[in-house]
Amino acid sequence: MRTKIFLISILISLACLFKSNMATADTIHLNVPGYLSACQNPPNFSTFNFSKPVGFDPSNLGIVMWQINGVPQSGADDSMLFTPTTIGTFTIHASWGGNHEYFTLTLYSGAPEHATFSVNIGNVINAAGDSIWNCGSSVIVTANASGGESYTWYGPSGFTPNSTEDPISLTIPGWYKFIRLNPCDTTIDSLMLIQSPYTSPNLGAVDTTLCNPAPGTTVTMNAGSGWTSYLWSTGATTQTLIVSASGTYTVTVTSPCITGSASKNHHL
Repeated sequence: MRTKIFLISILISLACLFKSNMATADTIHLNVPGYLSACQNPPNFSTFNFSKPVGFDPSNLGIVMWQINGVPQSGADDSMLFTPTTIGTFTIHASWGGNHEYFTLTLYSGAPEHATFSVNIGNVINAAGDSIWNCGSSVIVTANASGGESYTWYGPSGFTPNSTEDPISLTIPGWYKFIRLNPCDTTIDSLMLIQSPYTSPNLGAVDTTLCNPAPGTTVTMNAGSGWTSYLWSTGATTQTLIVSASGTYTVTVTSPCITGSASKNHHL
């Protein structure tokens, strides 16, 4: 049996090295068990030298059997050389004398893909995927982030910082950022959450009746804020309407969530 090789783990420094300079065909020495996430530049992959853990088998009895993603590897004992041909995640399995240890190697070749935001039924997202209308008390947003990179949500004041949920429930209007990173780079996507009215407008339940009003007396009707468009029976398209004559006035409002209308009588 070959002499054991005492190797130094470089899990932290390796990620920094790969981010600033895409890895070349170096030989990277790693001890099992462990985990490494690294940036590679296909087809110029590094060679990874995995070494059996020190101290698990003081008698050094038994040949070490190696597997990569469940496939047995021949010609290896205390250490195994592995040169990937693709990016992805590889599970390294070392077994000997009843012992089983694992190492997870995840390789990336570029920055994470951008998020593609979607929302649960009952809420609305625009075609660009960067503005969401909350049609209720909360909206469930999914980033649809594939690839396995770590990610974090950041939002406006009152939002729980450093949230790593996906999907996530959002309630506070404002800008949100979805940040993903791997050893190659960082990708940032943003979206605006807009609170939209989701019930019909309220012009007040009681009709207005003024007895002997002074000449020029007016009443201001307000359909409420937040609607995308306003259309009054007079043809006006503003949120408020000033009326100076008796009659029934109707407003139709729209938002990305709902279309509604309301009417009210005024006796001036």
